[in-house]
Amino acid sequence: MEQVKAHDQKLEAMTAGIQPVLDCVGLEQPEGARPAWVDFKEFTRSATHGAVVHAVAYLRSHYPSVDL
Repeated sequence: MEQVKAHDQKLEAMTAGIQPVLDCVGLEQPEGARPAWVDFKEFTRSATHGAVVHAVAYLRSHYPSVDL
């Protein structure tokens, strides 16, 4: 039981630590958002899109017979 409690505490600490980052890249724009936040969100979306396109291209180059 103590191991589960310790795991839950670690999970809560991790969630609290990454919550500010998640707030920055969330779909909703915070009130009074500065242009830097908007630019950052646009950059993260663009970077994510590029990474997914790269991963699919890499997958297709290694497995050309797979119908994506």
